[in-house]
Amino acid sequence: MKKILIFGFHGLADDMTVYRLKEAFEKTGVEIVPVKKEDYLLSLGRLADMMPEKRMPDKKEQVYQGAELPVRMLLFAGFLQEELEQALEVCRQSGTTREDLKAVLTPFNYTWNAISLCEELRKEHQQMRK
Repeated sequence: MKKILIFGFHGLADDMTVYRLKEAFEKTGVEIVPVKKEDYLLSLGRLADMMPEKRMPDKKEQVYQGAELPVRMLLFAGFLQEELEQALEVCRQSGTTREDLKAVLTPFNYTWNAISLCEELRKEHQQMRK
């Protein structure tokens, strides 16, 4: 199943974006999953329900108590390349921006948590702007 995990969407304007995302993807089989701040320490694979149980379970079920992410972030899980391009366009039309961080769930990052992914994506964005 295709999913888009969304992080850091809060407040009235963001609530409208989430509503538009859910509405836009409703008939496509893509699930929009708002991730709660307290779940930011869980692995991305676990959050997407795509991490095989026998592979690498989360070491601890810790509750994140830190600050909210400094930016909004979207994680695409289960998409083929051509589907991803279409999904990105729908996201843009629904209110996401170029400043929102975007990533794809991969075998490389499925054990990471939201904090690690956000830090890595911010570094990559800074490198691209140089």
